[in-house]
Amino acid sequence: KKLSVKDHFFYWPNKLNLPQTTVQTSVKYADGKYTVTLTSKKLAKDVFIEIPVMGAKFTDNFIDLLPGEKKVIEITSPELKASAKTPVTVRHIRETY
Repeated sequence: KKLSVKDHFFYWPNKLNLPQTTVQTSVKYADGKYTVTLTSKKLAKDVFIEIPVMGAKFTDNFIDLLPGEKKVIEITSPELKASAKTPVTVRHIRETY
């Protein structure tokens, strides 16, 4: 079982020549939790998930998504409920500048 993964970039993130990319996102609700599946064709650095629920717990967040890699993240909170419009937002650092 992996306990931790860390990719090292030997430069400040805002100085990296990161590619434009889109993170494909699939969100499913079951058994009181959201399961978010992320993939990208290109490097997506510092991918972060936001949800407007105080105290929500994420199995992972602020991750580097390598080309072709798939990450599955679970979000739990007693306040989460299934809804027609899933309140999950996914962004990465390249979208912030």
